[in-house]
Amino acid sequence: MNLGKQIGEVMHALDELNELAKSGSTDLAFSKLRELIPGVDEICRIVFPIKVEYPERLEVGAYTFINNNFENCSSGYIKIGKNCFIGPHATRPPPRR
Repeated sequence: MNLGKQIGEVMHALDELNELAKSGSTDLAFSKLRELIPGVDEICRIVFPIKVEYPERLEVGAYTFINNNFENCSSGYIKIGKNCFIGPHATRPPPRR
C-alpha cells in the first residue's frame, strides 16, 4: 500500500472516531482509538478531536492527559511518557517543515 493511501485511511478512521466522540460516545471512541493506536495506554485521557498520521509510531504513557486538537504529523517515533500534560492545540510537526 502506498504511503498516501495509508495516511488517508488513517485520517478517515480518525475522522470517524472524532465524530463518534462529538456525538457523546467518548468511551467507545477511546476504545476504538486504542485499536488504531496500540501504543496508547488504557489509563491515559485523550480529549477529541485528535489527528495522527502514523499511529504505529505513537506511544502515550499511563496517566497522561492530551487535550483537544492534538496533531502528530511526524513520521518519527514519538513517545509521550507517563504523567504528562499536553495542552490544547498541540502540534508535533515533521522535521524540516
